[in-house]
Amino acid sequence: MIIYEHPLNELMRTCLRLEQLFQQAIPYIDSSHSTDSHIAMTLLGDIMSLVERPHLKSNFTKELLRLNTYLSRLTDCEGVDHTRLSDVIADLDTQQQRLHSADGKFGQRLKENFHLKTVRQHAHTAGGTSCFDTPAYHHWLNSDADRRRDDLRRWYAECNDVLQTVDLILDLVRQCGGMRDEVAQHGSFDQALDATKPCQLVRIAMDKHSDLYPEVSIGKHHLTIRYYRFNDTDDKPHQTEEDVSFKLACCIL
Repeated sequence: MIIYEHPLNELMRTCLRLEQLFQQAIPYIDSSHSTDSHIAMTLLGDIMSLVERPHLKSNFTKELLRLNTYLSRLTDCEGVDHTRLSDVIADLDTQQQRLHSADGKFGQRLKENFHLKTVRQHAHTAGGTSCFDTPAYHHWLNSDADRRRDDLRRWYAECNDVLQTVDLILDLVRQCGGMRDEVAQHGSFDQALDATKPCQLVRIAMDKHSDLYPEVSIGKHHLTIRYYRFNDTDDKPHQTEEDVSFKLACCIL
C-alpha cells in the first residue's frame, strides 16, 4: 500500500516535513562517498531552516502537554490498555522534560557550524558549492570518509530532541485514526468534517500497483479528494471518471 498524508495544521505540516528530511538523510550520513556527504549536509541545512522557525520549541512543548492532558483523562476509562497508556504518558513526560532542560533554541550550536553555514549560504546558487566558491568545504568533502561520517553523526545528533519529539507526536496522532474503506465515485470523494473535533491528519491508503493518485483539498468543515491518473508523459494529468476504492483515516486526538 502507498500512504498519502495531508496535515490540517501548521504543526503537523512541520512534523511531516521534518520526518521526511530525517528519513531521507539516513542512507547518506553513513556513506563513504563525498557526494552522499554533500547530500546529507544539504538535507541538514533544510532541517535547520525548519528548526529555526520562531516558537517551534514552545509549540512542541505545548503539544506534548496537550497530548499528556488528553491521555491522562483516559486512565479511568473502561477498555483502555492501562499498561500501554502509562507507557505513553511516561514517554510524553520524558520528552517534555528533555525540551525543558535543553538550553536555547533547537540546533543552536549548529547555527555557528562553519561548513553548514557555507552550504546554506550557497544553496540557492546553481552549483554554488563548487570548489572555487567554497574551498574549505571542498577540503572537508575530500577528507577521510570516517571523519566525515563522525562529523555528520555528531551534527545530526544536535537535532535528536527534534527528531524524538516529531516521532512521538506523529506516532500518537497516526494511531488515533483507524482506516476505513471508501469509494470515490467518478474519481471524486467528499466528506463533511466536524469542526468541534478538529482533525490533525488525513491518511489515504492506495494499492501501490494502482496508476491513480489522490489530490486532497481540506477546509475547516469539508474534505475533498480527487483522483488523477499518473502517466509517463509530460502531459498534465486528468481526473479519472472511474470509481476508485481506497482506505481513509481522519486522525483526531
